[in-house]
Amino acid sequence: MDSAKWSNYSNIGTFFLTTVILLIMVIPLLWSGSGAPASDPASTHPTSAQSPAEPRRTVVIAWIMPSVLALAVLGAAVLNFAASRQRKTKSTIIESAPRTLGGAVSIQPVPWHAKMIEDDRGKLGQRVLAVKWMPFRFFEATAPYIDFDITFTNGTVFDFDKPETIKGTAKFRNQPLPNDPKFVSSFPLPHGDKTWMKIRQHVTPEIAEQMKIAISSHQPTVLDFSEVRIPIKGHCNGVAQASFEWAGAPEVSFNGVTTI
Repeated sequence: MDSAKWSNYSNIGTFFLTTVILLIMVIPLLWSGSGAPASDPASTHPTSAQSPAEPRRTVVIAWIMPSVLALAVLGAAVLNFAASRQRKTKSTIIESAPRTLGGAVSIQPVPWHAKMIEDDRGKLGQRVLAVKWMPFRFFEATAPYIDFDITFTNGTVFDFDKPETIKGTAKFRNQPLPNDPKFVSSFPLPHGDKTWMKIRQHVTPEIAEQMKIAISSHQPTVLDFSEVRIPIKGHCNGVAQASFEWAGAPEVSFNGVTTI
């Protein structure tokens, strides 16, 4: 039984105790007032006409009233004690509950939620995906480069923070490019949602010429991003953390949209 119910019962017990005390105080006064006056000899000297039940009623009142009062006090005490224990237990649970960095009590996941969290945590690489790569070529720039707008989807219960760094090197025709890709823009990735990020891959003027020839002669026009990693961190309702390194795709076209 929770503390609210115990508190309600405690209030009822207190009301009942108060009522009993008032009745014990008022009833004898009413009974004494309805009897004969104190100056009446009949009130001090019983006659044969006086009912024999009256002395018995006085005796019964003498032990019933204190007994009822004792039971009422005992019942009220039990209810108040139970309510105080429930409030103390609830307070202890709140004080011992895990807290976030801000000091707020964190909400513990229910069993099915905990199972989902563990399942998603073990399959982050399969459920956080880059489903679309859209290239924008700038081969005529002083320092040629290709921008990729990448659409990410998040099929987990985790909310991922904005990634800040990219590690690793992309390849063209199995040869590492001289420059690593960099973020142009990135955004947080909420659970069950999608977002986009822009990365920039610089190439040398010589490689840019090879790429243009590949496009015009219908040769393979792909880059290999399989060794590129993006560290991603996230959380679920402040009670579970997750982190992993997203891996790029092995074949990303720089001549058209790549969907995965």
